[in-house]
Amino acid sequence: MKVFRYDERVGKPIEHYGSREMRITPIMKMLDKQVSVKGQGLYMDLRPRKKLTYTLVTCIISLFICSFQLIVQVMVDGPLVLVVLFYVISLFLCVTLTLTAADLFLKEYRAVKARVKEIDGSYVTFLLASGKEYSLNIKQPEYLEQLHVDQIVAVRLTRMMKIPSFIEEWKEPGVR
Repeated sequence: MKVFRYDERVGKPIEHYGSREMRITPIMKMLDKQVSVKGQGLYMDLRPRKKLTYTLVTCIISLFICSFQLIVQVMVDGPLVLVVLFYVISLFLCVTLTLTAADLFLKEYRAVKARVKEIDGSYVTFLLASGKEYSLNIKQPEYLEQLHVDQIVAVRLTRMMKIPSFIEEWKEPGVR
């Protein structure tokens, strides 16, 4: 969902990803969409959704196997210690896979190349090569001290909320 706010400095509504105007898109709805900004290397493909689906299916299957194994062992009076051990191992696997799925949602996009257009106090307006602008209220003074107008920077956006997480000097891909 695009969020716009009227920017008095520019004289028109601009896309805004600040926390006050932010709207959270439901996770699965967002994963259905292909997100791209031309020429910026900002993208989200459907691989995380497939990984999440595989992870959740694996969790359900492992819990089903645990429950089935427990019922069978109790019915035939097998060694309960092995059953409990198997159940604990499967539960550990299930939790691990679920945490992996959660981690997929929180990973960041690749860096987006942007030019610093204006610095007004703690508000910095960035301009993407595609012509889109957005303002960011930077509360960290160490970032503000390093920024200057017309500087090319790399902005990383989180998958979940499209909020820039940090800014660094832009380096061409492959340069470390």
